[in-house]
Amino acid sequence: MTRFGCRAMVVTCAVLAAAVGVSAQDAGGGKATAGFGASRVTIEVADAPVSQVAKLFPEQSGNLPFDIQESLRNRTVTLSVKDMSYWEAVDRFCEAAGLEYAHEGRGPRGELTLSRSKGQERIAAYAGPVVLRIGSLMRWRVFRPSKPNDPLNHYALCFARYEWEERLPVAGSETWVTRLVTPGDRDLIDVYATKGPRRLYNENAVPNRPAGVFSIYVGRPPDDVDRLAIIEGYFLFEFAVGKRELRIRDVQGAKPADDDGRIGLEVLKTRWIEDSLVTTLRMSVKAGATWPPLWAYGGPDAIPYGLFLEAPDAKRYGGVPTTAEPNLAEKLSLLRERRADADAPSQLEISFRFYKLPRDVERWSLVWVVPETHDIRKYPFAMKDVPLR
Repeated sequence: MTRFGCRAMVVTCAVLAAAVGVSAQDAGGGKATAGFGASRVTIEVADAPVSQVAKLFPEQSGNLPFDIQESLRNRTVTLSVKDMSYWEAVDRFCEAAGLEYAHEGRGPRGELTLSRSKGQERIAAYAGPVVLRIGSLMRWRVFRPSKPNDPLNHYALCFARYEWEERLPVAGSETWVTRLVTPGDRDLIDVYATKGPRRLYNENAVPNRPAGVFSIYVGRPPDDVDRLAIIEGYFLFEFAVGKRELRIRDVQGAKPADDDGRIGLEVLKTRWIEDSLVTTLRMSVKAGATWPPLWAYGGPDAIPYGLFLEAPDAKRYGGVPTTAEPNLAEKLSLLRERRADADAPSQLEISFRFYKLPRDVERWSLVWVVPETHDIRKYPFAMKDVPLR
């Protein structure tokens, strides 16, 4: 069973908080925010325009101003919240005003978009500065003539979306589900003989927006079960501030390597496959140090950390780990969740592939962009009485 630590690195966290500033002034002016926890909001208004009430949220939280549809700005709302967590207050506000929200990407900076409510039931869980919402949870049956009564023919699928406060310097996130319990107290998390928490790869994160989506396959829910009594799990968020670079100026040169005393990078071999370059690397950290992000989540325009190939004109191309790498998921998970453990690995050999490269470039540089300071925080969540529609 995979175990996870919640060990805080006091020095790292203090440096991060200082470097980020974690203040409302950075995002829109107003009071100081709550570090890596949830911002708190206090609002008391009666029959006030939605546009005016909406301004109070960035002033008190440090998050970006809302992007509100023009036709909704003069709608009035009555709201009373006192020292409430940011997302819970946003939900109360939207419920009172007949609105709903999402990071839809309409605004230029990733603002939260408010639109007219479609009247759908909202199932939400609040996990620190993160809100989790179940979009749908449905069951279906796969017909296999050879085994009509096989319990593996029965499934349920949960689609979920989560949003986080924009003020946070997020470099990556992961979702883990630890319990899926029926009203009869049956835990469905082990239905595929996978003991312990199930990791969900958040590959469908909303590009350049503080939001992500994931799905959960629930195997073999009993026919008489119309809801899940409990869904529990947690988010792992990686926060990063500042940048520094390791650079190998000729990735195909003789014994290319670089080391800054904290992390090291060495190219073991390279080969071309059509318009992509595959390079096998030895990546290392000083014993007891923190592993930085290994690859560019979403490319250099999305999150500025990870491994890149750089052409002489300074254009960068993000790389991804190759699927042929043995036990890749386990290795990457090990580096993230056990980074503070005394027995965490200090060295890793791994292959990356860089796609759609121009072949007329004679010399490529390899750049590993890492944060000056970073930390990983754990935010548990729980939902109860979630219907199987």
